[in-house]
Amino acid sequence: MSTEKLYDGVVFTTDVLKVDDRSDKKYENPQAIHSDWLSSLLGNTFSEILKCQVTALTGTEPSDPLNRFKFYSDFQLPFDSSGWASAYHSNEDEANYIAEILKPYKNHLFFGFELSPLLINALNKASIHYIDLTLHAIRFLPDYVFGMRTNVPEFQERIAAMTIPHEDIVSHARLSLGRSARVFRNVTVSPGSAIFLGQIDVDSSLIDGKKLISPKEVLATLIELKSYFPKVYYKFHPHFKNRQPFEAELKSHNIHILDVNIYDLFVIDKNITFCSISSGSLIEAELFGKTTLRLSKTPSPQGVKPSDVPPSERSTTYLPVSGISLTPAFWRYLFTGSEEQLNPGVPLPSDAMKFMINQKWGR
Repeated sequence: MSTEKLYDGVVFTTDVLKVDDRSDKKYENPQAIHSDWLSSLLGNTFSEILKCQVTALTGTEPSDPLNRFKFYSDFQLPFDSSGWASAYHSNEDEANYIAEILKPYKNHLFFGFELSPLLINALNKASIHYIDLTLHAIRFLPDYVFGMRTNVPEFQERIAAMTIPHEDIVSHARLSLGRSARVFRNVTVSPGSAIFLGQIDVDSSLIDGKKLISPKEVLATLIELKSYFPKVYYKFHPHFKNRQPFEAELKSHNIHILDVNIYDLFVIDKNITFCSISSGSLIEAELFGKTTLRLSKTPSPQGVKPSDVPPSERSTTYLPVSGISLTPAFWRYLFTGSEEQLNPGVPLPSDAMKFMINQKWGR
């Protein structure tokens, strides 16, 4: 594919409508840090390969065509997390509104980070190409990796070809289990129990329909789980705010707290069920061979194997791509189909045995 005039420009953006009530400056776009990051990381590379200008869209500048303040005002939504949640999933009126605003960008590529279903629907309505990234839920590899999705069929095929081989992912899971089997010996979880994986307070994966699931609703879910399992344990997300009052509520209902590394919990072989509203760690638990229970009605947008993704979901499913995504060669291949020396695999580290045994002898 020739890159001559492939795009008139590249627009780095995020979920420009997100509002986080936990922030002291909620009028700022809390996601702008991601578009700044990706633009700094990849902007020059894209400009060189595609021979076009690179810009950013945060939704906060008066000149931004999609202005977050105007959107909330025009649709008479509260400018808070509840308003964001109500608009997060695609509403046709809101999607048509955004698509009309974005018409001048028809020949641009939108490069996003965790774009909302509403924004993706609007981009599709406006016939605008997008590539959307996230940090993939698989966190036990030697490094974090991007999850990628796109509405461009040629790009979908190339991302699928560069997805981390499933065998490599499983090998790293086995290595992690081997380490935990040696270092995590004091198992305190009762057989047949449920381990509930908590999440942060304000997260898109906690949006159920048009509202955010509250800690109070999570507590009610945990109490209900007690009628199905002999014991229910709760593992806090490390970035959950105001832990103390919620922990007191949990303890008052005899729900036990687990302050244990998630990967050490995966080594427990006692018929444990890992539960959550929508934690990405459920994907990891399945890779470790564990029984899981996802309580959200919304399916996870994260995939692992391209062969498991139906054609109708290829544009909305993130697939994991290794650190090759940080190289210009990967993007030359993605945009043009050029022959590049790329290896999508993630080999075991050279010190895999030392990591697993957790002891060092010799040098």
